[in-house]
Amino acid sequence: IGHVGRLHFQKNQSFLLDIFAEILKKKPNSTLLLVGQGEDEEMLKEKAKNLGIDEKVKFLGVRNDVPKLIHSFDAFVFPSVFEGLSVVLFEIQAAGIPIFTSDCLSENSKINSNFKFISLNSSPSVWADQILKTTFEDRIEQAKPIRESKYNIDLQIKEFEKLFE
Repeated sequence: IGHVGRLHFQKNQSFLLDIFAEILKKKPNSTLLLVGQGEDEEMLKEKAKNLGIDEKVKFLGVRNDVPKLIHSFDAFVFPSVFEGLSVVLFEIQAAGIPIFTSDCLSENSKINSNFKFISLNSSPSVWADQILKTTFEDRIEQAKPIRESKYNIDLQIKEFEKLFE
C-alpha cells in the first residue's frame, strides 16, 4: 500500500494507519510505504508503534525517486480530510494503480475506472475490505484514459498552440 503526501492532518495519515492495521489482519504480508515528511511524522511513528504495525510501515521521507516508488504500489490510499485538485492522483492514475480516496475530493480527480471514493465516515475495516477486494487490472489499460484526457500534456500543448495561432 502506498501514500505520497505531506505528513499533515489534512492528508489524514493517522486514519490511514488505522486502515492499514485492518489490512494486516487479513493480509499480514502487507507493507505501507509513506512518502513525504511533515509535522505529524513523529506522532504517526508513535501511533504505528502503539498499533503494533511499526515494522510494516516504512517512512521514506522526501524522495527523488517517487515515480519508481509509485510503480511498487499495488494500491494507493489517500484519505484526505480536504484537498484541492491533487497532482499525485493523476500521476498514480497514469501508472494504472488503483486509488482509494476520501469522498471529499472532486469528481474531476477521477479519470479511470480503478479510482474508488470511500466516505471518511466509513470504518477503517470498510476501507480495508474495499482495498483488499480489488482485482488489479492491467495497468497499461488503466493508464489509457489519462493519456486521452484533458490532463495529457501533449494534448494541452496542441491546445496552447491553437490559442497562439
